[in-house]
Amino acid sequence: IACANVANLILARANGRRKEIATRTAMGASAWRITRQLLTESVLLSMAGGVVGVVIARWAALGLMAIRVPSDIPLRLFDLRLDYRIFGFCFLVALLTGLAAGIIPALRTARADLAETLKEGGRSGGSAGSHNRVRNALVVAQVAVSLLLLAGAGFFVRSFENSAHTDMGFRVDHTLMASVDLRLQNYTEQRGQQFYEQLRDRVKAHPGVRDAAIAAVIPMGYDTNTVNVYLEGQAATDKSKGEIIFCNSVQPEYFRSLGVRLVQGREFTKLDNAAAPLVAIVNEAFAKKMFPGQDPLGKTFQTDRSGPKIQIVGVTGTGKYMFLYEPPQAFIYFPLAQKYQSSATLLVYSEGDPQRMVGAVREEARQLDSTLPLYDVTTMDSHVRYGKPLLPARLGAMLVGAFGLLGLILASVGVYGVISYSVSQRRQELGIRTALGARPLNVITMVLRQGMTLAFIGMSIGVTLALLMLRAMHSVLYGVGSTDFPTLGAVSLLLLAVAFVASYIPAVRATKVDPVVALRHE
Repeated sequence: IACANVANLILARANGRRKEIATRTAMGASAWRITRQLLTESVLLSMAGGVVGVVIARWAALGLMAIRVPSDIPLRLFDLRLDYRIFGFCFLVALLTGLAAGIIPALRTARADLAETLKEGGRSGGSAGSHNRVRNALVVAQVAVSLLLLAGAGFFVRSFENSAHTDMGFRVDHTLMASVDLRLQNYTEQRGQQFYEQLRDRVKAHPGVRDAAIAAVIPMGYDTNTVNVYLEGQAATDKSKGEIIFCNSVQPEYFRSLGVRLVQGREFTKLDNAAAPLVAIVNEAFAKKMFPGQDPLGKTFQTDRSGPKIQIVGVTGTGKYMFLYEPPQAFIYFPLAQKYQSSATLLVYSEGDPQRMVGAVREEARQLDSTLPLYDVTTMDSHVRYGKPLLPARLGAMLVGAFGLLGLILASVGVYGVISYSVSQRRQELGIRTALGARPLNVITMVLRQGMTLAFIGMSIGVTLALLMLRAMHSVLYGVGSTDFPTLGAVSLLLLAVAFVASYIPAVRATKVDPVVALRHE
């Protein structure tokens, strides 16, 4: 879009200086001197633009580097430091742009007929028609690409909103999380289990707390646990490593605290302790994968070839465990009392704002062990919206939206520039029309028709390209149909409004052309 704007400016500037350059040539200026003058002007302008561009790029880079993953340990997503390679690239681009902008008028001057150019005076020359067609085509291209960018931004925003409201298989609201690592104080397994139970019971006793539980990992967090699964009889006969399945160790209250739906069997109880037979709860994806067409309840598996058998006592619905856009993923829950983890997260299901429970949770942890810090204390809603689950969708919507806004601004400048230049080139025609009785409304309608025609043509092309882009990106957009007409309609109306304003300003200026002055000038 920017290149189309620059090309339009180059063509307009070259056409406006045809008589000046022809006069200089007629007075004895050599072709090299004219070329040198044009190159000097254009290179200085392009270098100035390059400096401004680097400043804006530095500001944008600082903004992107300020984006961090919500965590007690700051994780920077972008490293966009400017170095000599960036400056060298910007300098080279600015220099080449300046050379191209200066060489085009110079080449046109070399091929121009001096007598014909001087005879034309200030009127639009014979080549003006072809130049207008080129400029109009560039504006159409700008509008088309701008609509494509705006549509892409709209698709990503729709995808982000749909993702934020999708069913993830667990409760997002009214849930506080606080992580702890017992390895910092060299807790034994027995002491760690006692700490987990006491912390849960203390927090659960607070007014406003509906339920609480400890889990080794949180859904779509940065930590994951896996086990090798061998079905009954497979460990002794199959020499493979078994199926690698993601898993979690949780307390019995986990499913109620996080709203995980149990579709078959039972939840864990306090009787599922280290002395009891090993049990597990699997999700529906695990049941369909490992026991197709069978009832998984009562079935057993092993996580070690020589290890004890683990019986399935319950089945949950399939949720989201690693990533928001993942396909149905097999998953296993183990009782924390039977599969101990030294680092875990407390999940607190509260009646009101979960942030109000932060102080109480910290105080209970401090009373149990003042040397053990809590970290990553946040709400599940913040984790989902600003953490790993929705971070890609948020960044995509933000970046594409910024590009779309920039494209809209550039396209509006392009439409305004072409219509404004057209009005300046048609001053004699407008003066004659006004002298013959044309009303201001007629002049405005005529000028608006030119700008809006270009906008409609560009939008038609842009909508076609946007539909093709939507089909190509359908796999990475969540909940967005292959023909998202509401988004396309909204961005089209926005682009039409901007094109109307960009055309209306020169149209109003055209009504103020004095016929006498215009005809005398010509």
